[in-house]
Amino acid sequence: EVGTGDSIGAGGLVYLDNSSPYINQSVIRKSATSGVYALAGNVVVKGSDISDNANLGIYHQSGSKLSVTDSQITNNSGGGISATINGTGKITNNVVSRNGGIGGINTGGGQGFVISYNVVSFNNSSSLYYNAPGMNGGGWAIVASSSVINDNIVVNNNGGGIYSTAGSVINNIISGNSSYNGKILYAYLMDYSGYPMPGYVPISATVENNTIVNNRLTGGSTSVVHINGGSLLQFQDNTISQNKMTLLQTNSLEMSGHPQILNNNLFNNGQNYEAYTTNGSGTSPVNMTGNWWGTSVESEIQAKIYDWSDDGTKGIVDYASYRTAPNTNAPISPPTDLVTTFGGSTISLSWDANPESDVAGYKIYWDSEESGYPYGNMVDVGNVTSYTITGIDPDQNYRVAVTVYDTAFSPVNDDLATIVNENQTNGNESWFAEKTPSAIPVPDTAVPTNKSTNFINNGISTTVSPTVTLTLFATDNIGVTGYYLSESSAVPTTSDAGWMAITPGENFFQNVPFTLNSGDGPKTVYI
Repeated sequence: EVGTGDSIGAGGLVYLDNSSPYINQSVIRKSATSGVYALAGNVVVKGSDISDNANLGIYHQSGSKLSVTDSQITNNSGGGISATINGTGKITNNVVSRNGGIGGINTGGGQGFVISYNVVSFNNSSSLYYNAPGMNGGGWAIVASSSVINDNIVVNNNGGGIYSTAGSVINNIISGNSSYNGKILYAYLMDYSGYPMPGYVPISATVENNTIVNNRLTGGSTSVVHINGGSLLQFQDNTISQNKMTLLQTNSLEMSGHPQILNNNLFNNGQNYEAYTTNGSGTSPVNMTGNWWGTSVESEIQAKIYDWSDDGTKGIVDYASYRTAPNTNAPISPPTDLVTTFGGSTISLSWDANPESDVAGYKIYWDSEESGYPYGNMVDVGNVTSYTITGIDPDQNYRVAVTVYDTAFSPVNDDLATIVNENQTNGNESWFAEKTPSAIPVPDTAVPTNKSTNFINNGISTTVSPTVTLTLFATDNIGVTGYYLSESSAVPTTSDAGWMAITPGENFFQNVPFTLNSGDGPKTVYI
């Protein structure tokens, strides 16, 4: 189990040159280099533990086939799996966790991979490994080209979630990841429509039915999701919600080219804009019809989109036929505003009702704080918004979570042969809203911090229209609960009319329309 390679160049504990082994029920760990290092050949790994190696868990270069199934690829310093092959690949039903370097799974070449039913979590990298668009910021959880990436749980990775080129990304949960200078999800499909090549057969790619929630942008990251390609790239029936940022100018969804952005739920994010186009003026509009924006008020929807109406150098986003309620074909979103109270032998929970029209009920999960997902305990509480867990050990720390499920949920949807819950990956049960209960409430001792700067029409100095867009940004240790806008400098009282209530949260970021008083001259707006 212990390798003695002198350096990374020495290969791995299992070194293969044009071989085709079947590695089954093996433990390959503590190598001074990589665990499995293969040049050419067909490599099959099944039911094995490949962990704690100084470089990569599995490295496969120029082979014709790679299959990794039912294995643990964990705690490898250089990354989990790196493979560039000439044929086909399969990476299914593995735990790929706590790897460094390039991150979790990095594949390329050949006829692509099927990457499915994996739990890819807590992979971490602070180095810059890539210069491709959207990739800088460290190792990603999953990188693939011409592949099918489906039904994976991609959570709590540092460096990004999924990077796909000319492939399909379907039924994945992408949550709790952070990206520094990169994205959480990047999908690219080359657009050859402007210069077709002789004999070229167009290919399509789909990003569909993914749950993209509670991710975090840091450093220079500008977008949670970036979709880049022509009309054969479709981004549809996805849920993007509850994502957070640390910079002032960020976006939930960035679009380059003319992908089809259809029937998604984009709401309750902490970004500057829900949608942002990089296209230049004079290009044809981006088709973004049939989406739910968290509101049915058109002026509020327009304020969530950055396009030609905000910057004359940009293209137009066509958001017509917008939805007036969430799309129930997209994954159901996690519950919000979870409040927990530790009462000695009990934990009381309450949460807000979900906005989807097909909610059937909620589930409570709990376990020791160290364990968390997957949780050891669960109870279905029905369609209510509060519950008390009893029989709690007062000397034990706990992690609790709430999920919501819809009318299409069924236990038979979950394939017990896989390590993921298919009700969650197919979107009929949400991902977890999680908290660690505290016996002592955090005191609310400070007023919210107003960080809004250059907030009228993105800081432009003049306008010919009395209707402007205000970019509001505030933080609070307990939660911002409302805002008040006025052209008067008088400080309002809490009982004054004009306060706008918002969903409480530690970070508040929103674009709102505002009408200035009539007349020419300087105008001042107070928040």
